[in-house]
Amino acid sequence: MYCISICDDDRYIREKLRSVVANYFNERKIEYKISLFSSGEELCRFTGCTDIAFLDVEMGNLNGIQTGYGLIRKNPGVIIFVVTSYREYLDEAMDLRVFRFLEKPVDKDRLYSALDIVTEQSKEITFMSNHLPVTIRERDIVCIYSCDRRTYVLTDTGVSYPTIMSMKEWTEKTKDIPCFSQPHYSYIINLKYVSRIEGRSIVLKCKNGISMTAYASQRKINSFRNDFISDMRCR
Repeated sequence: MYCISICDDDRYIREKLRSVVANYFNERKIEYKISLFSSGEELCRFTGCTDIAFLDVEMGNLNGIQTGYGLIRKNPGVIIFVVTSYREYLDEAMDLRVFRFLEKPVDKDRLYSALDIVTEQSKEITFMSNHLPVTIRERDIVCIYSCDRRTYVLTDTGVSYPTIMSMKEWTEKTKDIPCFSQPHYSYIINLKYVSRIEGRSIVLKCKNGISMTAYASQRKINSFRNDFISDMRCR
């Protein structure tokens, strides 16, 4: 079941968004629970779970960006949608690693398309690590990399799991996952965690602040940049 929090100080917008989101999950027969909040402070005091959050940027004392940081501290895996008419907040929202920006009034088709990606990325990958099976959601994988003839899965918590699979096997396993791109034979990267690209260096940032630098080959750097730009445009 998805736990969804909608936070906006405008009651009409809260209810309208609740209706559209509820229709999406009802149409797809996916279990969900929606909680409504009129301020960032109210949401940050909420003790229940939040898997997906819709945050208005311009709210009272605690704006949507500040509220988002509070949510991430409690739940690093939360998926954040920013709902706003204020373009000047976009840079701050990018630092927050927002999943999508939604302009008011919210476009139903764009919202549905984004939620399709969220539910698709909730699929899990299972692999063996240290003789034990490990199951991780696709969207929680920062990257898969090779080091000293072993492969590792780095998660958004900063934990790296050694695996017995080869990079060739990982490439085959992840080739149909839209958010993954392979800039080098030794790296398969989740584009959502790319903080910046400097030349052929790719800086990845986990949700707990831990960073890792991956590298692109000369042959693949341009295609990787294009993948990253395309992903950014969809947010």
